[in-house]
Amino acid sequence: MQYIQNAKILAHDEQMASWPLAKHEITPVTVEIQPTLRCQLRCVYCEYRDRLGRREMDRDTFAAIHDALEAHGVKGIIYSGGGEPLLHPVFQTDLPWRSHGSGHPRYGLITNGIALSGRVMEQAVDYATWIRISLDTVSPSLYRALKRAGTPDTPYANLRAACAYKAETGSDATIGAQILLWKDTLDTADATLDALLALPVDYVQVRPRDYYDYDPGEMRSCQAWIESVRKQEPRIMPTKWECVQYRPRQCHAIWWTGAIGVDAQWYLCCHHIYHKQYCYGPVLGRSWDAMLKARAECARTLNLADCPPACRGVTINSVIERARDNPHKDFL
Repeated sequence: MQYIQNAKILAHDEQMASWPLAKHEITPVTVEIQPTLRCQLRCVYCEYRDRLGRREMDRDTFAAIHDALEAHGVKGIIYSGGGEPLLHPVFQTDLPWRSHGSGHPRYGLITNGIALSGRVMEQAVDYATWIRISLDTVSPSLYRALKRAGTPDTPYANLRAACAYKAETGSDATIGAQILLWKDTLDTADATLDALLALPVDYVQVRPRDYYDYDPGEMRSCQAWIESVRKQEPRIMPTKWECVQYRPRQCHAIWWTGAIGVDAQWYLCCHHIYHKQYCYGPVLGRSWDAMLKARAECARTLNLADCPPACRGVTINSVIERARDNPHKDFL
């Protein structure tokens, strides 16, 4: 199953019906919430590393935001960072997962895997639609060099335990792992991939680094490695490599997605979170229509030069713009 694919936007009839003439009225399909800026790691490539601290949402704000998103029809909620989401105390309770099943939001979790253990892990596997652990390498020395703390042993063991619990309970959660691939991780990529595929994970995402300029030789080496391994194992999912050099004419993804920081403010996307110029105000204390109008005003200020290549929204942008640019687009 290709879980990460461009065409998923076509599954949302209501939003597609408003596209593009009434795009300002589109309720986000997916919203990412960053509940905390606390983290056990200080990854050298983390775009938030200079903003990490002890700041986090209080429990009541977290609950109110969750309820507001559900009430207004948001379909997918991703818990991510910022910091490590599982360090927030709410994950010691069932609050993040309390509404689930038909008619309720579905949940995704992006985690470094260090705190994915015990009851926290069990609830995530029980209630999340998908869980992705960002591991990058199983080399202890490289892990510490890249992440400035810890070893890969704990997240790897927790990933194994999550897969075992899924099998034991019959959960239908999709459990995956991620490797960021560039020159620093390429030498250990074979060992890392072998270790991950030795587990019954559903997929291993291999993706490019954000805010990073690949030189031509490095890019060729990364793509050659991907081509050599993807033929051997269907669980390997290279994503966004075709978009590293792609630059959209405008961002379409901002109408379909949103991001909420620990400050309980809306931002155009996860890559612009905590950037004041791309904040369109509080999640709570105003009407949904007021939020949509503020988003439209903020969207007009977006400078695409501030956006990283191969960002999360690039999959939406590419499917829309490449379809429009197809010289045979009128022949369905």
